[in-house]
Amino acid sequence: MARKLDPVIADALKSFGFGPDAAWDCHGTWVVYHRVLEQIAAKGGIRFEPPMPLETNGAAKSVAICVTGHMGDKAEWSIGEASPANNKNGYPYAMAEKRAKDRVILKLIGLHGLAYSEDEADDFKGSAPAPSQIETHEPSVSRAQQEDARRLITAVNQCESLNDLDALARQPEFKGALKALPPTLADQISAAGAAKRRVLTPANVTMAG
Repeated sequence: MARKLDPVIADALKSFGFGPDAAWDCHGTWVVYHRVLEQIAAKGGIRFEPPMPLETNGAAKSVAICVTGHMGDKAEWSIGEASPANNKNGYPYAMAEKRAKDRVILKLIGLHGLAYSEDEADDFKGSAPAPSQIETHEPSVSRAQQEDARRLITAVNQCESLNDLDALARQPEFKGALKALPPTLADQISAAGAAKRRVLTPANVTMAG
């Protein structure tokens, strides 16, 4: 039986228009989607100062940066680190930034220590549920729109090659249906497409983080 989402986390997500599907249980640790944290930052008016480099060893792919963020009168800072020991992709600078910003967002909304970003560890990403399980709980989104979003995600997940995925994205019906969705759902379709593209891309092709 699935563990019920921590009520503190559930309340924080709900205050920004997200339901319990914005997070999942990874072996006892609650993990929040990176794209959800980005949307929370936008909705909450979080402002970031320019990052402060702490370590920038490009040759060794070892990067550490400090990021400070503000939400209203509240300010928090955190450090994002990426190295071969904790990052498998070839973009350590981008990963360090994502980790630092996500940690700051979690601190500003009161979830630091209770939940983590999916980009904190490869194990988190590997345990994420299928995109079709994600939905928004914003009152302005109708059930019909959610059903349309699920239909589009199903079409994405049924693609068997990158050519199929590209052809789907070019279909006028697909583009029209995607354009008709509210931004919250459209972002989920885009994320599903990016996830499917990673699955279909040959393992020897390096992808961005």
